[in-house]
Amino acid sequence: MVRVAIGVVLYKTSKGDLFALLNSVRNQYGYGDAELVVLVKSNDGTTYDRELDEFNADSSGRQPVRILGSVDNCGFGAGHNRLIEHAEEMGATYYIGCNPDGRLHHSAIGRFLDATEQNSKDTLFEFLQFPEEHPKGYDHFDGKTRWVAGACFAARVDFLTRVGGFDENIRMYCEDVDLSWRVLAEGGECVVLSRCLFYHDMTDRRDRQSVRIEMLKSGRYLGWKWRNEGFQKIMEDELVRIGVADEARTLPTLSGLQVNYPIERIEAITEFRRAFSFSPTRW
Repeated sequence: MVRVAIGVVLYKTSKGDLFALLNSVRNQYGYGDAELVVLVKSNDGTTYDRELDEFNADSSGRQPVRILGSVDNCGFGAGHNRLIEHAEEMGATYYIGCNPDGRLHHSAIGRFLDATEQNSKDTLFEFLQFPEEHPKGYDHFDGKTRWVAGACFAARVDFLTRVGGFDENIRMYCEDVDLSWRVLAEGGECVVLSRCLFYHDMTDRRDRQSVRIEMLKSGRYLGWKWRNEGFQKIMEDELVRIGVADEARTLPTLSGLQVNYPIERIEAITEFRRAFSFSPTRW
């Protein structure tokens, strides 16, 4: 039996959003005899025990939600890494990572499993967001794209483990771009599944300035990691301009591991000319 782990990292998630996502998993059809297991990681210090106990009590004998014990705020990517590790320990074949403020179309997982039979095992998949698609481009015939958005992504568990999961030096924003580029650098593929739909409200309700600062910090690290000094400098200059630092040299020292691929390979994979689109856009 194929086991599919659906991982959700929670951060100040409303009960309504959480239940909508969990019910969208419960209402899946067309996935054959695969076993669906939901794994939850809290990143805001809240256990969500009461909400999940309430949901599990009404599970009607179906697979309950499994809660990962840690409630530390380790960041989006690190949270999913913990869930991927848990999925590997429980013998899951596939991992689907979902934003908690979205929900899966009732045929999404079945169609995803169909798609895995038509694509390489070394593929990082993206479920198509609706009603508003992500503007980055993808091939409408085979779904190939420059990078996979993290709102709803999927891959084989062993493949995610082999490429190292998300870079935990990135707390939020750009971690999906970095993972996608490493997938491509290692000979894998990034594919948008246009028939696997994930409802997602793309309106970010957080303070716009704080969001911009986090994006600039992540962009700075991404430019440094992938050896693009020009993009790194643009990020640093903007952080100085909006008052995060007096000058670029007073920004925190970047740490981690820079990629060691040949520069020709890096330039063939990365796309820094279009700022945070990191890809040609369709509109």
